[in-house]
Amino acid sequence: MGYDLSLVGRKKDAIDQLHRTIELDPTFGWAHLWLGRVQVEAGNPEAGVPELERGVAIMRRCSECVAQLAYAYSRVGRTVDALKIAAELKEGAKQNKSSPAMVGYAYAVAGDPKEAYRWFEEALRQRDYYLSVLYWAPELESWRSDPRTQALLKGMGLR
Repeated sequence: MGYDLSLVGRKKDAIDQLHRTIELDPTFGWAHLWLGRVQVEAGNPEAGVPELERGVAIMRRCSECVAQLAYAYSRVGRTVDALKIAAELKEGAKQNKSSPAMVGYAYAVAGDPKEAYRWFEEALRQRDYYLSVLYWAPELESWRSDPRTQALLKGMGLR
């Protein structure tokens, strides 16, 4: 519920809710991830990035989790670290351990559209569930008018 509150613009309520969730279960990795993300979006990266890093560790570096950390790193100017994550996810995808869409997402948020679209196209070929990130992620809003994104959304039946 905390992240949902942030999506409707209620960032303070989201942060409060996510803190309460973590108080109930400090091992709930998703709460740490979403709290960190909301804190970064709310302009508090000093709190948000370490929270995301905790969530990634709890969630054992799942591809969606690590991709969210790449987003945070890119937001705070740590592009090199975001690209390292993209490379890590790319290696994981070669072994079927990472989602191709999350590889694309990491490259997208790190500012490498050529590599991002290459992986988004692979995600479409593999019918990767996470490719829906192109449709819903606020940080990819500017990508939605690109004809390549439109073609991917059409391929998913979302246009």
